[in-house]
Amino acid sequence: MAPIIKRKTSLYSAGNVGGSLSLFEKKASYSMLRRLNVPRNIINFNVGESIYYGRMNLMGIPIVMLNSKNLVNLRRSADNTTPSSVLSFVEPLFHEMALQFDKSVASRQISADQKYLSNLKVYRASESPWLKYKEYKDTYFQQLSQRFLQLPQEQKFKDIKQFLDYLTQYLKGPSSAIPFTYPSFVKSRFNNIMATGLALEIADIDYSNDQEKVTHFLNSPNWNYYVNACNQYGFIIDKQYPFRLVADINSTAMIDHARAKVRAGGYTLLNRAFIAAVQVYLPSLVADLISLYNLSTDKYYVETTICPNGIPKRHLKKTPRYDVRSFFKLVSFNDILVFYMTTRINEQKPDMIPQERQNLIKDCLNYYNNSGNLTLPLVVFEAIVSSTVDKIGSFAYYEEQARELIAAQAESDNMQQNIEISMFSEVTPSGGDY
Repeated sequence: MAPIIKRKTSLYSAGNVGGSLSLFEKKASYSMLRRLNVPRNIINFNVGESIYYGRMNLMGIPIVMLNSKNLVNLRRSADNTTPSSVLSFVEPLFHEMALQFDKSVASRQISADQKYLSNLKVYRASESPWLKYKEYKDTYFQQLSQRFLQLPQEQKFKDIKQFLDYLTQYLKGPSSAIPFTYPSFVKSRFNNIMATGLALEIADIDYSNDQEKVTHFLNSPNWNYYVNACNQYGFIIDKQYPFRLVADINSTAMIDHARAKVRAGGYTLLNRAFIAAVQVYLPSLVADLISLYNLSTDKYYVETTICPNGIPKRHLKKTPRYDVRSFFKLVSFNDILVFYMTTRINEQKPDMIPQERQNLIKDCLNYYNNSGNLTLPLVVFEAIVSSTVDKIGSFAYYEEQARELIAAQAESDNMQQNIEISMFSEVTPSGGDY
């Protein structure tokens, strides 16, 4: 086996976001690993900011893959009829590592009878966060609508404007702990590292079956070889699930392959191969609100008027329905932006006093209304409210970083990744297959 390549300190340990590698190695997920002298390429992805690896950039912004065309099928998929996929620079390194295992088995350097650690196969890899969000959202919207349909008659929504006002207040309460927006979902417990295109699993072991993990991995005679091979080829082993491999984007091996495949390596990948989730999500927000409104309202509502003789009279009125055009006759574009930003603040709960929150929303609206540029203020907004380590900064503090991020995305995908008002007619955002 070739000499081990020295790995660079990785994960989000660069700049002022994150800490030393030890931040991600605090706790073992089960007793066997607690007793081991854990190699540095075995990381607990349920501790610290490693939870958000590949789902958050160095500005703290929730991110998703920029383009699903950057995914390629794995040649070592366990099921060749529906092969798993990963980002293009990850696949050749895994394939090379699998071939190295084959050679070592043939030369009897390692055991040939290990169920998972002799002939490497991939059982699970990249999953679309957008499709996961859609499935989650369908269930969540059904639950919300059932709650709203049970409101007293006097609180029934008479139009989309009333509904939006009510929903804004409702999402400020305890329900704010449940993701409503896509950016919040991306970083939530309902999503995970398998949605990044950076991870793959080489076993079909149940996640809760610690004994199987110990038997087939930790106690395998090929375990040390496996750990060293992963280190050589730029993979991190998930401490909780030792069959899960995660591309270390800042390792020498991954940097070299990423530069060849997507023209970026190391942490620049987070800007060039990924995009702020808000840029994917926002064009679908109006359609989502219309859909939820339709689910949450009866065909008719009762309106009570007082006759001249003082006797109340009840009228059955048809509840209006909307398309995008009629929606914007009652709701302004600024109303949508305020709803989005207010909801995201409630989801993220940044360490900001109410006045600071209002000033942030005001600054973002002013920038958009004065410049016509919607993408930059929303990226700045996400950087401020999503920050988990750095102190909350001003709009100007993040503005230049946001410009660089947007420019890098546009250059890497050969297109301008800007949100336009016209995009709000889309029911599904471009890139909705991520």
